[in-house]
Amino acid sequence: MNKYEEAKRLKLTKARAPRTCDMCRVMIEKGAEYFRESLGPLAKPPGLRLGSYCVACGEAKARST
Repeated sequence: MNKYEEAKRLKLTKARAPRTCDMCRVMIEKGAEYFRESLGPLAKPPGLRLGSYCVACGEAKARST
């Protein structure tokens, strides 16, 4: 695990555009709350993908880590 994987945190936010949950593939509508991965103060490198999760999957992922 590299420093970027260790720095990932989930943040509850409102969708500004439609998204898809990376775990269950449910559609996250614009304006709905969802969890997104964030690196905090670190700059995102070009090859790193940050995920988006619906509220149910995000809470389950937060509990497991």
